[in-house]
Amino acid sequence: MQKLVGMYVALQFTVFFGGVAVFGSAGDTSPALVRDTLRYGNCQAILSPPFYIEALASETLGLEILRGLDYVYFAGAPMSPVTAKKLVPYVPVMPGMGTTESGMYFIKPRDEQDWEYYTFRESNGIEFEHLDEDMYELVLRRKPELARWQQFFQIHAELDESRTGDVWVQHKTKAGAWKMVGRTDDMVVFSHGKKLHTGAAEMELGQCRGVAGVMVGGQQKARPFVLVEWRDEGIDDETKLDVVWPVIQKLNESLSEFVRMQKELVLFTSAEKKLARNAKGGLARKASEALYADEIEKLYSVFCM
Repeated sequence: MQKLVGMYVALQFTVFFGGVAVFGSAGDTSPALVRDTLRYGNCQAILSPPFYIEALASETLGLEILRGLDYVYFAGAPMSPVTAKKLVPYVPVMPGMGTTESGMYFIKPRDEQDWEYYTFRESNGIEFEHLDEDMYELVLRRKPELARWQQFFQIHAELDESRTGDVWVQHKTKAGAWKMVGRTDDMVVFSHGKKLHTGAAEMELGQCRGVAGVMVGGQQKARPFVLVEWRDEGIDDETKLDVVWPVIQKLNESLSEFVRMQKELVLFTSAEKKLARNAKGGLARKASEALYADEIEKLYSVFCM
């Protein structure tokens, strides 16, 4: 999949726009390698999962390099507003959302301050199907009059729709503007039937000083658990909890009583078992939970409602 995405980008920016595509290592990619590729490759723009942009923006040299680009495109997941705040005054920040099969979505021009919102062109054939509260799933549906533009159905001729699994919310004041907030995989359904979309909480906690990654889960449990990876393993868990707990308390204010996070269900990873990551550098949810299945069950066994 990564090779297909890379080829799509290479075709678009080289053949159609006369640019030069610069690629990093074909193996494991680190934020430092991305930074050096931008620096020594004399790059004018970056198209990357938010993981690498956020990592670069957290360091002095990386932030300087990003601010010196002509464009910063993020794709594959939502980007932290904290990171965008560091970049938007200096460089246009653009969403580059799409799928491997259909390419990048066709979007309309928008206000730079609405950097995280998309206004889709009708030629996409996109519909938003309600999931829960203000959240919707983006669904591609076949429309004969749009056959020229719906590449997905040219590849998958046997299908009439594609459920992307991407979760979106609509702009509060601008009709037709949508923001991606996560994946349907991020939706936790608790034993009492209440639901929690974990993406926003994970993003907010991920901005805490020293935090390297966060997973919120608890499928079919009474309450959510919080699994936190720290950058410096030399810090004790009590100190770590002192950092994240005030943020959790603030997040809890916007949540229903039934889905609020509890101090007793916060677990910190060990140096030997880091959170699992996918090819984009994002959280591999099922693999991460499997790594800590025993520890998580132990938390629930002693937790009192």
